[in-house]
Amino acid sequence: MVMICASVLVAGCQTTMNGSACDGWEPIRMRASTVDEIARNDLTAAASILAHNEHGEQLGCWKARP
Repeated sequence: MVMICASVLVAGCQTTMNGSACDGWEPIRMRASTVDEIARNDLTAAASILAHNEHGEQLGCWKARP
């Protein structure tokens, strides 16, 4: 669960190219307190947010923040 929380926070935003599969999509970024709340109360939502952020990163739509 800690990995989910940490991973949700690492996604960052990067400008997309016109006409790409990334247009209209952005990483979901939250404060640490929001991540904690979601992880405690809705693990399914936390996993979905993580999957969204990782998918966008894999497509090259954005890069994870160091």
